[in-house]
Amino acid sequence: MSEGMADASFDALAVTRQLKAEGFDSNQAEAITEAVRTGVTGGVATKADLAELETRLTWRTIIGGLALNSVAAAAVIAAAGCLQGADAVAILREFHR
Repeated sequence: MSEGMADASFDALAVTRQLKAEGFDSNQAEAITEAVRTGVTGGVATKADLAELETRLTWRTIIGGLALNSVAAAAVIAAAGCLQGADAVAILREFHR
């Protein structure tokens, strides 16, 4: 997952300042802040993550809905240039189970 918007909800500077005010030295405060930031924002999906998921789901729906054979489906995906080859193969495998 990418970071970005997820980080906007975590004020690292404020946390670091608070830890320093409580007696932690700069290195300790920064290390603790980074560990907490990673824990808080590590599993949060960003707008970019959701847009990528939407694209993948749209292509799965198109391929499944049209019931294209694997050669034609791969050609459509490659022509559109929306997915890498490995992604196209993974989608096709989903529909050939």
